[in-house]
Amino acid sequence: SALFVTSLCVVNIASYHYRIFVFDFTENKVNTLAPQTAQLLGALDTPVKAEAFFLGGEVELPVRELLERMRQASAQFSFRIVDP
Repeated sequence: SALFVTSLCVVNIASYHYRIFVFDFTENKVNTLAPQTAQLLGALDTPVKAEAFFLGGEVELPVRELLERMRQASAQFSFRIVDP
């Protein structure tokens, strides 16, 4: 029983940290890439690096999460936050 609970905790922490299992239960799927975006990212055959400019380097969480989802969708996509 303790081993099972410990295993669940480890899986939960790993999935949160590494975003292994991500489910979007929002009605409008606001946390899911549009099919067109996912298709475009999947078709990248050369590296694409986005630079996002934010004063103080402070990025709102929804923006960072979107960029992270895009990075997860394609090994060819990367991004960098820049403080101008």
